[in-house]
Amino acid sequence: IGFVGGYWPYKGQVIDQYLLPLCYPLDKYKIKVFGNQPWGVNQYCGLIGDNDVKHLFASAKICPNLSEPHAQKYGFDVNERMFKVLYCGGFCISDYVKSYEMFGDGIVMADSPNDFRDKIEHYVQHPDERAAISKKGQQYISENHTGFHRAAEIMDAFGLEGLAKHILRQHEGSVNVQA
Repeated sequence: IGFVGGYWPYKGQVIDQYLLPLCYPLDKYKIKVFGNQPWGVNQYCGLIGDNDVKHLFASAKICPNLSEPHAQKYGFDVNERMFKVLYCGGFCISDYVKSYEMFGDGIVMADSPNDFRDKIEHYVQHPDERAAISKKGQQYISENHTGFHRAAEIMDAFGLEGLAKHILRQHEGSVNVQA
């Protein structure tokens, strides 16, 4: 399990229920936690460089996404971790937040800490299922949520529809070349 994120008391309300119980026994899930402030667990590995985050997300069996309490309560506030994990081809299990339904079958959501643990147990043992879900998530992000898409939306908002279409054609060409 590879997790990148900060820990502070507000976010800890969710992290303490979902992720910290999985840290014990120490070697069960081989959890690695990176963040910009110290966590009170042995699995905390310090900072991770921006260039290395993608490798962690791509290589971890599971990349948890945990939201802040207001996101769970009100059902919105999609954090950037979701997009990064999926674009890197990582497998994401998240707490349930209504707005995460936009990712469809490209992520797995858990509606409680126990469900989160049960889903982690399941998917650790089923690599083929993880791979299929990861592929759907990566495809969704590639087709809908890249910098090309954001640039095209901005150009469109300024009435530059032709430039917006050109940007999206460039993106399609780069995706086809990589495939």
